[in-house]
Amino acid sequence: MFTKTSRHAKSTPTRRTRRRYGPQAEGLETRNLLSMMYQYGRLHPMVANTPTPGEFGVAGSSSLAPASGYLPSDIRHTYGFDKISFTDAQGHTIPGDGRGQTIAIVDAFDAPNIVADLHTFDQGVGLPDPPRFVKVNQTGGTTYPRPDDGWSLEIALDVEWAHAMAPQANILLVESSTSEDGDMWAAVDYARRQPGVVAVSLSWGESEYAGESGVDAHLTTPTGHNGVTFLAASGDGG
Repeated sequence: MFTKTSRHAKSTPTRRTRRRYGPQAEGLETRNLLSMMYQYGRLHPMVANTPTPGEFGVAGSSSLAPASGYLPSDIRHTYGFDKISFTDAQGHTIPGDGRGQTIAIVDAFDAPNIVADLHTFDQGVGLPDPPRFVKVNQTGGTTYPRPDDGWSLEIALDVEWAHAMAPQANILLVESSTSEDGDMWAAVDYARRQPGVVAVSLSWGESEYAGESGVDAHLTTPTGHNGVTFLAASGDGG
């Protein structure tokens, strides 16, 4: 739901021998997004439609559109997240804000400025930074893949809105070396095995193909691990 405006979040896919495309970041039809961007010291709604002169500093006008759109508090309230709570073994009420849990996000390539981008987003919408934010490559190391502008946008939206919906959850960003199947699934495997991970978010997908049940093993909770929920892009093209 909270994703980019068009299918530009990866390099041009390579046609495979079994005649299908590799993993692609989720694309949406033209619409106003439930998201905002921080530009020139102000928040502005991210709009999928082509900007008009004067909107977001487009050439021809020095003015900016008034800040408007949905804040994290609006989205949490709309979907009832602000009404969720739990009771622990001692009878204490725990808010449903992700505390004590980790959301793993799997994307391709590197977003070199994601830490600063998330902090700026948090300042703009009045959120605290997550308790812990870790970025690793597909094997858990800190030698990151090459940057990619399209995937950087996808990563920013994924991280910022996962944090917005569960502001007290830890965030683990796992960046795969490429957007090819082998690397993407290696990143998923690393993410699902990490302690505390309760959800693995894949804001990408690919067309159906014969034999796709072969990847089911990547989408299972590891033995001895707490339950893991896997979330993937459903796409809008059938």
